[in-house]
Amino acid sequence: MRTAEFDHPTRGRFYSHANEELPSVRANEFSATTREIGPRAGDAVLELGCGNGLLTGRLAAGVGERGAVHAIDVSHSVLLRLKKGIASNNVIPALFDGQNLPFGDGCFDAAVSLANFHHVAAKLAILREVHRVLRAGGRFVLVDVCADTPVQRYFDGPVNSFCSTGHNHPFLGRDDCARLCDQSGLRLARWRMQEVPWRFQSCDEAQWFLHKIHDAQCSPAHCLSEARRHLAFGRDQDGMWSLEWQLFFLTAVKP
Repeated sequence: MRTAEFDHPTRGRFYSHANEELPSVRANEFSATTREIGPRAGDAVLELGCGNGLLTGRLAAGVGERGAVHAIDVSHSVLLRLKKGIASNNVIPALFDGQNLPFGDGCFDAAVSLANFHHVAAKLAILREVHRVLRAGGRFVLVDVCADTPVQRYFDGPVNSFCSTGHNHPFLGRDDCARLCDQSGLRLARWRMQEVPWRFQSCDEAQWFLHKIHDAQCSPAHCLSEARRHLAFGRDQDGMWSLEWQLFFLTAVKP
């Protein structure tokens, strides 16, 4: 779940601004995560750390009118923006205290967390809560930056130095994920790394996005320069500017 840093006067607002103005930049992440969780008509889905709702809308479309997406976050400001931006009747936003999920036992068919689990301090406690609220056979999809990868080093280095709130968070590797699943009662079904590049129309668009999404206390040009030092950046086969972005995809099941 996203921490109080997204209630910072500018951090959360600029993060949302970047994603809302250029929702196609991270479309690979949202599409791949939606495919992995596979929302079905009538499903009750829990989204942990909903952010500004770009994944939420896809999940809501998948579960349909008979289903529901319970979108939770620890940030008041994030939830306010979500309520304004999501018109679906099957999306139910809720504030989360960061420790105890505000739901009864066994009430969800699926749970998902995209690109925010590194913000969670009590990772094992949260996974035990996920296990508790899932029905038997329920699935959990966790997608995040992997430890000891170029994206992790980009966050730990330049992003931590120029982000308005810093970015000092622990990232998980494959062994960490397997251990946490075992200790929480979840059964690890599969784990893989996947390329989900961020795509831009131009270099100017790329530097604007990177500057906004990190609420960077430096110039937009410097943001892009630092990204290029750590991650591959260039034109793809469609003529778009593509920034290397790689995440791990974990799927676990409640036995």
